Amino acid sequence: MLIGGVFSRRISKNVAGLPLWLWAIYFVVSVGAIFFYTSFWPEAPVIHPDSRGYMEVAQDLLDFRLDKEHLRPIGYPLLLMLTHSAYNPTRFLFIVQLMLYILSVGLLLTVVGKIRSLSKVTILAFMMLLFLPPFVAPASYVLTEHLSGFTLVLGTVGLLQWLETRRWFWLLLSLFGFIYAMLTHSIYAFLPPIVAVVLLAIRYAFPWVHLRWRETVLSSIALIGAWFLVSRIPLSDYLLGTMSSGALKTSLVTSLGASFSSKTLKVLERLPDEYAVVREILIEERNYDLIHGESHTAASYMNRAAKKVSEVTGLKGKELWEYIAKLNWILIRKAPLHFLQEVLATMTMFWIPAAAETALKGRAVLKALWSSIYLVVFIILWLQILVLGGATVLLKRGRFIALRRIPSFTEVKLRTLGYVISWSIISYVWFVSCVIGMGTVRYRQPVETLMVFACFLGFVMMREMTSLIRTETHKVREMRLGSERKEFH
Repeated sequence: MLIGGVFSRRISKNVAGLPLWLWAIYFVVSVGAIFFYTSFWPEAPVIHPDSRGYMEVAQDLLDFRLDKEHLRPIGYPLLLMLTHSAYNPTRFLFIVQLMLYILSVGLLLTVVGKIRSLSKVTILAFMMLLFLPPFVAPASYVLTEHLSGFTLVLGTVGLLQWLETRRWFWLLLSLFGFIYAMLTHSIYAFLPPIVAVVLLAIRYAFPWVHLRWRETVLSSIALIGAWFLVSRIPLSDYLLGTMSSGALKTSLVTSLGASFSSKTLKVLERLPDEYAVVREILIEERNYDLIHGESHTAASYMNRAAKKVSEVTGLKGKELWEYIAKLNWILIRKAPLHFLQEVLATMTMFWIPAAAETALKGRAVLKALWSSIYLVVFIILWLQILVLGGATVLLKRGRFIALRRIPSFTEVKLRTLGYVISWSIISYVWFVSCVIGMGTVRYRQPVETLMVFACFLGFVMMREMTSLIRTETHKVREMRLGSERKEFH
């Protein structure tokens, strides 16, 4: 703190709201993180069972064309191709993913730096927390988590900066971030229109934000328009080859077929007799996975069963997963309450503290430490929602005069927008991943940086909103006492 104070006095110039000495610390910590994690994880990048699907697409992309339709979207395979990791993951891929995460932290700092209510020590704590192994660990895998997280942060920060500065550059960056997230994982297929709707809702739910109609409508139109173009119109025949507008649909169908199978495995016996052959295959593979599978839950039994179903039906690729999705819809209609129960259980599992195996290093002490950090963050997030939700209702119903004194754009507006948009993305990923996905830790990892971001914004909002309520309540009480005294005299 003493060194920081000396530097802050000597260097008065700020960059993106932060003093140069704090950016210098960010640079030093970033360089140190690269050297530390490259030695801490000498085996990185680690191949996951799901990595092969992305690597196959990257191999097909080596000539900058897709010669056949794939089940994986092209966002991550492009990164694999550019880092020469189409056949064997390179160390360069790990370093690039690490740098993308570091850049995500830097982007969030450009917003946090404008929150004057946050002390420099608090901002430093925010930065150091995000550099801990459990948050960085996904970079050590050949998976989409860190690329997805970077695109979500880029979209969020770009949107916040656009609403503040009204510079088109930030809006374009925001659009790129949210659209590339769609191309990275199918779970984000409907995120841009959701963010657009949230922006429109903020005008009503948070009147003190004073969002201008021009920026609000323009942002919403841009998000929905870009989403529509990417979803419906081929981006480039030269780049995408045969996978044009059907890429998103294919990826969604695959996700539905695989994830719904994990929620209907207990009611496979209810399939009609017209699917008797397939039903026996599915039951056999489910039972085998329950006994011999790694997790003994049969959650991923469909990975094996799909091959046998393909042999029996003659279906492959998208047609095969459409058929499997159809079977799941039949089971859901026959046992809707069971499906709802499975979804609710998955939504609970989404918040269970867990870190990537590379972050644990096989040590129980580290596992307990990382789990404790996650648990604290999650508890704080939900407590903040309860407090801030109640404070917002009181402020709206009380029609306090203080709300009308807030300028057109202040850090109050920036905090509120950052908090609400971040929580909207977190809630979207939570709900969608648990309904059409498996709701595992991997779905949560891309939004963990936004969770920490929302935590720190929520602290400031809780402090100032509760203070505002106390002040205004005191004023109302004084006014009532004054009127009662007048009536008495």
